[in-house]
Amino acid sequence: MNDMNHLNNSRDDQHVKHTFQEAPTRVYHRPWYNQGWVWMIVVLIALVSIVMAIGGLSDQIGNVSSSIQQQTAELRHQNELLAAFGNGLNRIETAITNGFDRLVNAIDNLINKVT
Repeated sequence: MNDMNHLNNSRDDQHVKHTFQEAPTRVYHRPWYNQGWVWMIVVLIALVSIVMAIGGLSDQIGNVSSSIQQQTAELRHQNELLAAFGNGLNRIETAITNGFDRLVNAIDNLINKVT
């Protein structure tokens, strides 16, 4: 009877072995953030962003440069106008001084004639 149980047990063991397969060995998968392609995409996006930012900055610098040139031209024009105004005031001052001197001389001559 023992032999019979042993045969039954060995048949059951074989049946169990054939029924249940061994679990496959687990293959190590790196996390998504350790994949090379993820970092390539991140670097590509960063480079595109940097290039776009530099392009935007160059446009802004160009606009600022143009604005500075326009303001410089306006300041030069204002300086020319102020210089012309100053020259005009100098001529007016000279004319008033000459007129006053002539008036004083005329009064002086009149007083000398009377006396």
